[in-house]
Amino acid sequence: AGRPIPRGRVQVIGVNPLAENEDAASKATREPFLMELPTDPISGAFAADGLPPGFYECRAFDGSRPCQSTPQRVEVLPGRVSESVQLLVEEGRSVRGSVRSPTGADGISNIRVVAVATSAAGRVLGECMSDALGRFSLMGLPDEPLLLYADPSMETLDGDGPIHAPSATILVEPGEEDVELRLRRRALLEGRIQDVAGHPLSDRDVVAYEFGSTRVLGAGVSDARGHFSIWVPENAFLELDSVKSTPIADYAMVSVPTPSESAKTGPVTSGDRGIVLIVKD
Repeated sequence: AGRPIPRGRVQVIGVNPLAENEDAASKATREPFLMELPTDPISGAFAADGLPPGFYECRAFDGSRPCQSTPQRVEVLPGRVSESVQLLVEEGRSVRGSVRSPTGADGISNIRVVAVATSAAGRVLGECMSDALGRFSLMGLPDEPLLLYADPSMETLDGDGPIHAPSATILVEPGEEDVELRLRRRALLEGRIQDVAGHPLSDRDVVAYEFGSTRVLGAGVSDARGHFSIWVPENAFLELDSVKSTPIADYAMVSVPTPSESAKTGPVTSGDRGIVLIVKD
């Protein structure tokens, strides 16, 4: 207990970092801050330099065992030279399984598997890639319920996006280690975005979220006539939203900007046509 970790690493995640003179609106559309650092092989020390003022969450991992520390929150104050934090690494759990085709017949390689916390913030707890047989192994996870999904965005493209759609998000309880994640077939979701007067809105980002969460399942941009089309999982329940003046490349599968409330709909089943989003701003 208390020994330095020679092959450790530390993640520093910005919970609420604020750049100088940054307002709340720009903060809401900025990706969360993330830094990963190695620990000193002798002392176990680490240093994160140049952090802007704000709140950060620190978590340490042992590179030789499936272990991690309980996250510690640290506030970096303006004008302070340094803040100190001690992280105690504890044994963690592992989750293994496979990523399968929609029918379950084939293992799919090179698919990103992500474990996230069950809290509303959906903090990423770990991720890995499936191997040539579709198998994956996540280690050092906390001994608590977590959410798991497979993201095929790195999969070989067929000229019109990934071959498969993301898997459903499943709940994995403590003690559950052998998990199967099935990718889903794709479906095209089409519609139009307009203002309250019925005028089409062009160049607006339209995002499809998994219903009831902040996980992004698909995104697109409206054309000159306000029309948009998005590849989403077949038979999924979604929420559609529009975000103004936000480059679509900024979206990640878990960490997403806060959406506008003005264009949110109820559940939408993939394969629907003629959906109309009315933006009130």
